[in-house]
Amino acid sequence: MGSLQAETPSADDNRRTTFDQVIVDIKDYVFHYEIENPRAWLYARTTMLDALGCAIESLHNSSECRSLLGPVVPGTTVPDGFRLPGTPYQLDPVKGAFDLGSMIRYSDHNDALGGADASHPSGMLSLLSELLVLGR
Repeated sequence: MGSLQAETPSADDNRRTTFDQVIVDIKDYVFHYEIENPRAWLYARTTMLDALGCAIESLHNSSECRSLLGPVVPGTTVPDGFRLPGTPYQLDPVKGAFDLGSMIRYSDHNDALGGADASHPSGMLSLLSELLVLGR
């Protein structure tokens, strides 16, 4: 039988790896799809305002939520990192997504929203905001 081990590139190997087609398709969709329906933009704005309202409510009303927020190592600031709304924190992308997602969903109001998605649309805001940071 042949070896199942993948070849490990050397540290000097700077060849660019190829991505799976599904990743390329997602990238093309995200960067090149034109949204033409004005109702879609209205829905996006409404969702963002709802999410930010939930985040600010959690920040101001919940000491438990506030205790989850901030850098993993106290006092750390990530240059050009994610600015967590309503706080002085500038975080790495993973912690920023976690903290914003926690703020948005902490005061879960059990909103009933029918549709194709199983989650509340505001739950996606933390991921989308991180994509903006990574796309700088």
